[in-house]
Amino acid sequence: MTLSKKINLLLIGCFCVLQFSCDNTPSKETNFWKITGTFNSEITGYARLQNYVINSDDKTTFTKNDSVLIKDGSFTFSQKNSDNQFNVYMLSLLKNESFYAFIPIRNGEELTLAIDLKNDITTYKGTSIAKDLNSYMQFEKEKSILYNLEYQTIKDSILQEEEKIKVVDSIGKEINVVFEKTKTFISKIETPFLSSFLAFEELLQSPFDKSIFKDGYDQLNKKAKEQPYGKLIHRIVTNFDAYVLNYFSKDLAYTTLKNEFEALSLDDQNSMYGKAIHQTLKKLNALKIGKPVPELLAKTTDGKLFDLKDLRTVPNGLILLDFWASWCGPCRAENPNYIRLKEKFGKKLTIVGYSFDTDAERWKKAIEKDKLTWINVSNLKSKAEDPVGDDFQIGGIPANLLIQNSIIIGRNLHGQKLEEFITKNTSVK
Repeated sequence: MTLSKKINLLLIGCFCVLQFSCDNTPSKETNFWKITGTFNSEITGYARLQNYVINSDDKTTFTKNDSVLIKDGSFTFSQKNSDNQFNVYMLSLLKNESFYAFIPIRNGEELTLAIDLKNDITTYKGTSIAKDLNSYMQFEKEKSILYNLEYQTIKDSILQEEEKIKVVDSIGKEINVVFEKTKTFISKIETPFLSSFLAFEELLQSPFDKSIFKDGYDQLNKKAKEQPYGKLIHRIVTNFDAYVLNYFSKDLAYTTLKNEFEALSLDDQNSMYGKAIHQTLKKLNALKIGKPVPELLAKTTDGKLFDLKDLRTVPNGLILLDFWASWCGPCRAENPNYIRLKEKFGKKLTIVGYSFDTDAERWKKAIEKDKLTWINVSNLKSKAEDPVGDDFQIGGIPANLLIQNSIIIGRNLHGQKLEEFITKNTSVK
């Protein structure tokens, strides 16, 4: 997955925190909205609806809202926004992490979704912005096909390197053409909220370049700029360097983040993003090499309580704490390396896998498929909802900590570097 796609999935959001009813029985009240989804193929399991929250430092998080059982190939949600404005929701499937659909909707509206999982097409019907959403999704489909073609070209073992470069460059030009068409389309959307929301979407798929964000903002009309997402884009442009550093702050080592923060202008340091980075530095300082590891409580696959403190008496006290999830491709790719390390060091190395999965069945199947024979625990909460994510300042996954005698001795070491570090810096051989 490209960085732009990853950022796209992580950042998209709505501007305010919403309160929801837990009852999904369709209401007769006209100020309730209603979403009905129908699949064109047989499917079982649960549909999940989440709302996105942009917090005080403009980082997007998503909170769990509700889930309903899919019956006879369809499902229905009916709820009420806290105001009469558009709010954005994300629809996903608990057993299909690759599917998601964003749903801007207002109170009193009824939206129908026709979902074709095989061809990855979702068609919106019933609301005032459904037509524009469908047009936008066509552009997204074009980009998805081109991105996949680009990936397959890079992975092609037959093509010579020079030919790969030519093909990838050609595909890149086609992708840029689609981006330009999408930008033009968005600028002509008459609904201010949707125009600003989709503009934000597109910017997050673009390279993190201030000029691109500024152009995106300048293309919005006056009413779109006054919308929550229009104001958000303006804040990002105003303190762009601080925004980017803040977004990636949890993925950086304390010293690196501190140096980058001090290199920012005073205006950026004093911005809302700068203040957020300052708070992150305080938390990362407590997780520096040589500091005690925070507490960690979770449940094992059979529901028993696990306390990281109970491992203080393990031989050599060397523990690898791995943060992962079944839906995370890079995490799964790292598992064979951990298996190799476990085989090499045996009882001298204790591995604890902490998962940010929300679906217990999917989590357990991944453990079995990848043959993860070590301690596996989870609180079955997403990284955004799980306090453990904040306690350990986890940005992207996979992430890990190397712990000896309850003290942090390494962070985010992977592959050969992890093995070399253990051999050179511990008594484990």
